[in-house]
Amino acid sequence: MDAIKDFFNYVGNQLSSVELTDIIDIVIVAFFLYYLFKFVRDRRAGKLALGVLVLMLDWRVALIAWGLFAVLWLTTRYVSLGSVAATASMPVSVFLLMGHNWLYTVLSAAVAALVIWCHRGNIRRLLTGTEKKFQWHVDPLDGGSK
Repeated sequence: MDAIKDFFNYVGNQLSSVELTDIIDIVIVAFFLYYLFKFVRDRRAGKLALGVLVLMLDWRVALIAWGLFAVLWLTTRYVSLGSVAATASMPVSVFLLMGHNWLYTVLSAAVAALVIWCHRGNIRRLLTGTEKKFQWHVDPLDGGSK
């Protein structure tokens, strides 16, 4: 019984040192993770959710991630390569630009790991050279193959 009391005392002491903004950030990331799991399976708005989350963290982190995505996408025409690289840049950018905040860095690393894990099929196709490149105009009768 004392172990249970000690556990709750410990948790209470830890929570008392957490600021409200940290709790709000954790709730935002939890909502994002739910949203990502729900919509990535359906291939819908997961990218939009990530873009909004990055912008909510810091505009400089968003600028780096979006810039890296745009450069890789436009030069290689692989959307998945740009997405994975932009996501992988987030924890480093967050750490360097947000005052070495470990909470934000760990949360952004968790989100990056999840997004990269969701792209594992794309990564496999990139490595084997079978990933399809983005095309501006697709003939609907041709199915996009040229």
